Amino acid sequence: MTIVISGFFTKKYAYTCEINFRLVTLNMKTIADLKIGERGIIVNFTDEGLSLKLLEMGCLPGTQVTMTHIAPFGDPIAVKVSGYVLSMRKDEAATIIVA
Repeated sequence: MTIVISGFFTKKYAYTCEINFRLVTLNMKTIADLKIGERGIIVNFTDEGLSLKLLEMGCLPGTQVTMTHIAPFGDPIAVKVSGYVLSMRKDEAATIIVA
């Protein structure tokens, strides 16, 4: 990810922004990081486009999620959210930040 401020930046600055963004995201736990039986509360989303789809399926900020199933090769996964079990790809789950 490159952050452009007022259309004027150096290549060194672009790399600094990318590194800082990765450091921030490394400390965040996502649904994809949960183990079976572990719970989390949805805090935010990292993908704006996918977040609308997830919101429509009941993944609202403040909602508790519980990891229920992980496929043998790790993808897809199933989580209990809003009273039902939702199946999703691991890359989709990695966009949902939990606390």
